[in-house]
Amino acid sequence: LPEPQRSWIEEYASLRNRLLREQLSFSTEDLQAEVTVGVPLLNTEQRLIFSTLNHAVDADEGGLFFIDGPGGTGKTFLQNTVLAQQRLQNRVALAVATSGIAATLLSDGTM
Repeated sequence: LPEPQRSWIEEYASLRNRLLREQLSFSTEDLQAEVTVGVPLLNTEQRLIFSTLNHAVDADEGGLFFIDGPGGTGKTFLQNTVLAQQRLQNRVALAVATSGIAATLLSDGTM
């Protein structure tokens, strides 16, 4: 598919697409605070995953990533920190989960 034109995206977001409009309207101050607090609290494994995901997006490599681990290991914290980092850079970051409980824990998550 051809690359979308930026002017079309901005026009479409402002006029019709509620989800896209919402994704581009997060508070920069809140996102910065979440990243500033969250990144230093990441443990070694979380920091590696955080860096890997951000590198894949920054380098326009894409990829499929699956974060798995027992309850209480910080998966949700990591995911919310990654979402905040991407949204802070004015990117659309959709949080999707397979259960309602998991979706409510993710920043602006849906099921």
